[in-house]
Amino acid sequence: MKSNPLVSILIPIYNRVYLIEETLDSVISQSYTNWECILVDDGSTDGTIDLLEKYQKKDDRIKIYKRPSNLIKGANSCRNYGFSVAKGDYINWFDSDDIMYHKFLELKVNCFLKNKNINCVISKTEFFKDLITNIIGQEKRTVNSSNLLEDFVQLKCSWYVCDPMWSKAYLNNKTLMSEKLLKGQDRDFHIRMLMKSDIRICFLDDFLVGYRQHSDTISNNFSKDVALSIHNVLKQRIIKLKEYGVSVNTLMFVYIELYKNYRSLRTNELDILKFVFNNPLKHKLYFIWLIKFITASISYKFIGKGDSLLK
Repeated sequence: MKSNPLVSILIPIYNRVYLIEETLDSVISQSYTNWECILVDDGSTDGTIDLLEKYQKKDDRIKIYKRPSNLIKGANSCRNYGFSVAKGDYINWFDSDDIMYHKFLELKVNCFLKNKNINCVISKTEFFKDLITNIIGQEKRTVNSSNLLEDFVQLKCSWYVCDPMWSKAYLNNKTLMSEKLLKGQDRDFHIRMLMKSDIRICFLDDFLVGYRQHSDTISNNFSKDVALSIHNVLKQRIIKLKEYGVSVNTLMFVYIELYKNYRSLRTNELDILKFVFNNPLKHKLYFIWLIKFITASISYKFIGKGDSLLK
């Protein structure tokens, strides 16, 4: 194992001219210096590219790419493309509006160097508003668990896309970020990774990321297309979790997510309903499933059984 491994920091970016400077300054000021910062632009029109080029001239570890036109627009296309050009031994996705604390890279790399069998190191996140000195909260669910997959699915454990550093060798030949899912992509990715039998994670009890809370973020977008993309992923997630053999409680949690999302889907414009109403059979099957869901939920709540109705 290399004593001074290269870390690839992968940042998708779109119209962040007013925020990206703080993020890049936090990268440049890292105590660990053997890194490359791969910025993948998603078609910015606000002067972001000009600003990035100024940073690149000052520090050649900063590398600018544009999302190839044959790839679908979106942060996850940029994340996946960044991975394809990364040269580092380790990968850390990051967001263009968040802040790395001074030892963000150093502590993670040291964890890898001390634990040869691990393939992921996860740190913790703090929330701030406006200024990094204005900390308004902490994500305290970023902890290990004896049943990490199911606790993560049920939101008893949680972390963000910026928190994990991955072994690039481990991620090779694995399906990375979903480019069709329009919200919750990192959560979907982490659930899929937690279903891998060979994953080995080291948790750091250190808050190393400042997560900026503001209105201009994809997480605040909930359109009909977003709802439909979530619906499709949740259906596949249920199939995979059943194959994995998770508990009734975990399956019920995802079924409830599916139902809540479907209610959101129905409140959008009428044309989105075509995915149910354009086929009478689908329409009939949905309401049969809904009756089963309500019956199963009531039965499970009172007698602890009823999940078999949802199979």
